[in-house]
Amino acid sequence: TFLKLVRIIRMLRLLRMTHIAKFADTKHAKARFRSLYIFHLEMWLLTTLGTLLTFGTLLYIFEDTEAPSIPAGMLLVLTIIGGINHVMPETLAGTITIIAVEVTGAGLLGILLILTGTMIGKSLSETK
Repeated sequence: TFLKLVRIIRMLRLLRMTHIAKFADTKHAKARFRSLYIFHLEMWLLTTLGTLLTFGTLLYIFEDTEAPSIPAGMLLVLTIIGGINHVMPETLAGTITIIAVEVTGAGLLGILLILTGTMIGKSLSETK
């Protein structure tokens, strides 16, 4: 009977260790999710900066009166993405570029909202 008692205590100890392991695994899963979220935000930021540079350069090439330099073109792209479109393009290529900026800006905003909503939803489900 003594050996059976020792075996039961060992089994209870093993069950306790597996419960602690589950808790540690969920803690690591939270940290992995947060690091993955930060990685996604970094990729979104790099994509946005690349978009600003690309479209700013195109506007500098096509619309030299509205964008006299590449940084001015980037600022113009940023205002268009922000929803303030005060540009009357002079060329067809400029019109196509501005339409592409608006579509790309809407897509980038949608991606940012999805990322933020996922993080907020995950945080709310963890608190319950």
